[in-house]
Amino acid sequence: MNKSPHTYAVFGILQAQTRECGSGALTPSRVASRPKEARMRRKPIPTLTPEQIDRFWSRVDQSGGPNACWPWRLACGSYGYGRVSLFSSDYIAHVVAYTITYGQVPIGLQLDHVRARGCTRRDCCNPAHLEPVTQLENARRGIWATKTHCKRGHEFTVHNAMTRAGRPGQRDCRACHYDRIRRRHAKQATL
Repeated sequence: MNKSPHTYAVFGILQAQTRECGSGALTPSRVASRPKEARMRRKPIPTLTPEQIDRFWSRVDQSGGPNACWPWRLACGSYGYGRVSLFSSDYIAHVVAYTITYGQVPIGLQLDHVRARGCTRRDCCNPAHLEPVTQLENARRGIWATKTHCKRGHEFTVHNAMTRAGRPGQRDCRACHYDRIRRRHAKQATL
């Protein structure tokens, strides 16, 4: 007997799944096991009333002035981003702050906390510190872009730095990579 596919609405994304889901299928239970920030980023921010906007900004510490980081005062997720609950759904606080000030984040882009504007915190909700960029550009601007040496002290030069396809913006030390290969071959030779 052939079972008909079931359609689950998963945070705004429709996923057609069969009753016997394969190992890579995205079922509601698997979605629930993903980190909260990964589940929250897909939903557009709903239109807020003036009372909800005032309540949101009351939870942001703006005491440092317009150029300082404005940290979220309440709960933060496992990645350090502030979380806010609106209409029985959780959202990332700095995305809500950006949406209130400038409108929805363009599709295909994500918000970057721009270090050049003085932003040093993941829970910062200052809209002046946020800029919509592609995922690749966000990774390039991240912590890996500021590192000049690997953890063993080798300098990242044109000849010593390498990147992997699955990790945009992150560099690996070629000298350390070759050392790992040599140790692995030596270990296999002794077996």
